[in-house]
Amino acid sequence: QFIAIMAKATDDFLIAGREDVIDWFIKQAQDRFFVGKITKEMVINFFGAVVSQDAGYNVTLSMRDYMKRLKSIELTRARRKQLEDYATEQEVSAVKKSAGTLIFLGNGTLPPASYVASAMQQRLGNLKVKHLKEINGMIKELMELGPVITSKSPVGTITEASVCTFSDASFNIGKTQNY
Repeated sequence: QFIAIMAKATDDFLIAGREDVIDWFIKQAQDRFFVGKITKEMVINFFGAVVSQDAGYNVTLSMRDYMKRLKSIELTRARRKQLEDYATEQEVSAVKKSAGTLIFLGNGTLPPASYVASAMQQRLGNLKVKHLKEINGMIKELMELGPVITSKSPVGTITEASVCTFSDASFNIGKTQNY
């Protein structure tokens, strides 16, 4: 009986399941595509998200390390007083970089980060120092939240599972099937 869970992002796959199912999947992929590095670990880092499983089969998804990329917009004491001045190119660039990081965090484990990213991007056309200070305040609040999701192990036994493949191109490795 095949039981597995697979995630795909662009050209990377993450698959969890019985060893024989994982080996079967890898063979299917290698028969059809060029496959790069393959790692088999109990703790997996997948696009900045660390996925782990404890002895009780609870799965945790953490983006704490990824969140360390998030930085406040640097403002000197004198600059913070120039509330109505427009942001410099360097400050605008820093806001865009932070917004990108926040979008990924929001899609992964910290939904409020999506709101902050949206608020930041809406200001880009008229970005002033007062907005940079607001952005820094929102980033500070987000940093206090935990970018971690834990899924408790289901009660009972799984008797049927589906394997579903997704592709951003015009091909699929397989189709949705029950095993």
